[in-house]
Amino acid sequence: MTRPTNSKVMLPPFYREAAIVAGSLDEEARTFDILWTAGAEVPRVDWYSGDRYVEVLEVSDTAVRLDRLKSGRAPVLDSHARWSLNNVLGVIDGTSVRIDAGKGYAKVRLSSRADVAPIVADIRDRIIANVSPGYVVHSYREELRDKTLYRVVMDWEPMEISFVPVGADPEAGRRNAPDGPTYPCLVVTDLGAKAFAAAARMRMRQASVGGR
Repeated sequence: MTRPTNSKVMLPPFYREAAIVAGSLDEEARTFDILWTAGAEVPRVDWYSGDRYVEVLEVSDTAVRLDRLKSGRAPVLDSHARWSLNNVLGVIDGTSVRIDAGKGYAKVRLSSRADVAPIVADIRDRIIANVSPGYVVHSYREELRDKTLYRVVMDWEPMEISFVPVGADPEAGRRNAPDGPTYPCLVVTDLGAKAFAAAARMRMRQASVGGR
C-alpha cells in the first residue's frame, strides 16, 4: 500500500449542469430558485493529459467555500462569459445560499435592464432552462475504485452561475493548456503503487503542458 502523498497542480475553472427549481419564478421580482449542486459523479477528461477520470464533489459546509456566493456579489452570467458588464445578467441573493442534505440551493435575482426582460419571459415559457455553475477546485483526493480513477473534491469554491444554451458537457476536455486563468490545487494521492505511478505521470504531463 502506497502512503498518501501531496502535490500541487494548476487547474482552470470547472463547469457542471444545474437546475432551475420548477415553479419558482417570480416575474415581478425577477427571481427564481436554483439547485446549483447535488455533488453527483461526473465523468471528465483531464485538461492536459486527455486521461479520463470521475469527479465527485463533496457537498458540505466544510467542503464548499460559500463566502463568494453569500457575498451578494456573485454574478449570474451569459454562458460563463466575464469579459464585459453586458455579460452580467443578475446576481446570487447571498442570504438565500444554503446547503441542505448534500445539495446546494440559492435564489437568483435578474437585472431590471431592458435587454434582460426577454430572458425572464423565456424562463417563464421554459425556453431557457439550462444553468451551470462555474467553480474552482482547491483540493481533491485521488482514489482507485474498481480500476477507475476518481477525484474526490474536498475543497471547492463556486464563482458564478451562468445561463447556457446547452447543459455543460462534463467530458469536454482538451489536450492543450486552457486560455483563461488557472488556480493552484492541492492533490492528495492515495493509490496503489501502479496507479500511483500512472497518476504521477499524468501530473507530469500537466506540468509540462502548463509550463509552455
